[in-house]
Amino acid sequence: FMKDPLLGSKRLASMPDRITNTINVVGSDEPVCRPTVINMYVGDLGNLKLWWGAWEKFMFDTPLTIQMKDGTRTDPPYKMLQPIKRAKYPDITPEEEAVSLPLQTM
Repeated sequence: FMKDPLLGSKRLASMPDRITNTINVVGSDEPVCRPTVINMYVGDLGNLKLWWGAWEKFMFDTPLTIQMKDGTRTDPPYKMLQPIKRAKYPDITPEEEAVSLPLQTM
């Protein structure tokens, strides 16, 4: 599925990666990294159980404070995801657009 051009054009995998891979947070010179082997995450990802636990905690239970144009915002990473709009990405179906936020967490 990683080489599926339709999946790529819908941005269902690349958009959440872009938003949550490495997050600059207020008060730290070091970014917070999503638990994955493709960034600078420093935790143990030695097996599926360890990785899934770390990923789930990061995405849903770790509030992060980020700088916005009009102040700061504190939310877990899943709340930082944005809906994927068909107007910008026409390959996404109307049904996928309607549920694009939960689809991005898969």
